Amino acid sequence: MTPGDAARDLERLPGVLAATLFLDTPSAPRVYLAITAESDPDALRRTVTALLEDHGYRIPRDRIHVGHAPARRLTGALPRATLDRLEVHRSENRVECSVRIRTETHTTYGASSEPDTASGRARAAARAALQAAEALDPDFRFGLQGVRPLDLFGHEAVVVLVDASAGRGHAHLPGAALLDQSVEEAAALAALHALRGWVG
Repeated sequence: MTPGDAARDLERLPGVLAATLFLDTPSAPRVYLAITAESDPDALRRTVTALLEDHGYRIPRDRIHVGHAPARRLTGALPRATLDRLEVHRSENRVECSVRIRTETHTTYGASSEPDTASGRARAAARAALQAAEALDPDFRFGLQGVRPLDLFGHEAVVVLVDASAGRGHAHLPGAALLDQSVEEAAALAALHALRGWVG
């Protein structure tokens, strides 16, 4: 696994906004992380150390440098969107999810591809929904920090955490949806639900 692949894996950790690995420095390997304002740096260092060891990289915790991103509130406005259509296509151990969302005045589309696993299908659907939401306005950017199925008071559900920005505004938005039909549908609905926590 290359340092770039390892960095991408680190960026999938909840709370990690960006990661860079320097493994060929003269002194010792170093890792630089940008994390959310509410994240625990010591807990993330422990998680990052364990993940990198799984990839064959042994990096002391004092070589993992962490910077907090400032907590900001978003100031823009995005129309409330509903899931209008979801299509799932599988081929060669990968899954592609295509999502169509609708507002009162617009219809937009998004698509994303991931490995064909339960978690990969959930990520693909959530990312496709966020891509469709971005198409509503070029000022908005939505990133998926994480998606996970869980038991919610005895009901199967999917939860997501979305990294949202508009201009200089920034927020981390949780969303959840019950798993009634498929993990893909629940993940897409959870992503749109997350945006409603911020949309006026």
